[in-house]
Amino acid sequence: MRGYPRPITVVTAPASNYDMTALATVKAELNLVSTDANRDAVLARYITACSQAIETYCNRVFAVETLTDSFYPQRDYLNYTLISDQDPLQLSRSPIIAVASVVENSVALTVNVDFQVDAINSRLIRIDSNGYPRPWRALPIIVTYSTGFATLPADVVDACIDFVKFRYFARMRDPSLKSENVVGVYEASYLWGTGPGGPDDMPATVAGKIDRYRVPVIG
Repeated sequence: MRGYPRPITVVTAPASNYDMTALATVKAELNLVSTDANRDAVLARYITACSQAIETYCNRVFAVETLTDSFYPQRDYLNYTLISDQDPLQLSRSPIIAVASVVENSVALTVNVDFQVDAINSRLIRIDSNGYPRPWRALPIIVTYSTGFATLPADVVDACIDFVKFRYFARMRDPSLKSENVVGVYEASYLWGTGPGGPDDMPATVAGKIDRYRVPVIG
């Protein structure tokens, strides 16, 4: 919806950290059965760093949060209808878990009476008294809702595990070294600009698993 800048407020942050997998899960994947405090600390740091890198790449938060989106749309002052033709109200995060409240010009609206929820696409559809879609009026609208994944999708978890494995196995070598050759005594080539086959420092196999969750950024 076009209009003035839309404030987004985090009402309730995630109950736990943003780590996308657990240390025990990564150790099982690596077949590490012993306890090593130094190694486990390194793996825990990788889990946090890789989780944040995935969120940054996808331009989204995966953990459950409660947010407030405030809309101040442009309007025609004669009839207070939207200038744009974007009838559904597009919220800032997806998917929607639950809508706590929708307040239009200080009036509380009721779900399935005044609006319907498109949870997957994170949209609110205004409806009339007969249940048919109608445009939102160009009035201030405040929406409080919970969003994110109560259970992370398995492919996102796998992407984080793969990313941690990549970091773990590469930790003792030059990260910019691409290949070596001893034929003419010694020859080496180095990566420059991007990591091994992926965007920046992210492996292509990891990016491939999370691309479908990426939120496009325009501008």
